[in-house]
Amino acid sequence: MEATARLINVNMSPKFSREVALAIKGKSISKARTLLEEVIAIKTPIELKRHNKEVAHKRGKPGRYPVKVAKNFIELLDNVLANAKYKGADEEKLIIDTIEVYRGRHKRTLGSKALGKVKVRSRRASVFLVVKERETKKTVAKKIKKPVKKETKAPVKKETKQPVKKKTPKAKKTEKKPVKKETKKKVEKGKK
Repeated sequence: MEATARLINVNMSPKFSREVALAIKGKSISKARTLLEEVIAIKTPIELKRHNKEVAHKRGKPGRYPVKVAKNFIELLDNVLANAKYKGADEEKLIIDTIEVYRGRHKRTLGSKALGKVKVRSRRASVFLVVKERETKKTVAKKIKKPVKKETKAPVKKETKQPVKKKTPKAKKTEKKPVKKETKKKVEKGKK
């Protein structure tokens, strides 16, 4: 069973949303939700793997507490859980299979300054989430079946050897084309 959900052009940091997506990928929905709630409560940091220059270390690794991103991801998890329930999936078996984060459109924020100098852009991100049911050992065993060997013996035919004929290369026929000889008359006409 597979269920999907999307966030499109949400006002949040695309860099932090990428790091949060890496942190929750492969986890169950309940574990991902508790992690995000701890981030909102500023108890557990999200480790920054790509965008980590000049970032303070939290628990020995560069990290931050992206609260705004965590709130949006909790809404996304609720949405995907509702979609999975509608399809008839079991909540406890659901795992975050794929999660993709893209930069969204830039929109200018509202505001005014002298001479129209306001060009501050808000950061936006789009997120695509796919959830699948976890396969247990029983379901995997049902899918993998060992091939059954059949022990039927077919009558064996003896092959008779036939002599192999050797091909001899054929000689190529060369025909000589008659060469036209110029007659004395033509030569004499050309000299005049």
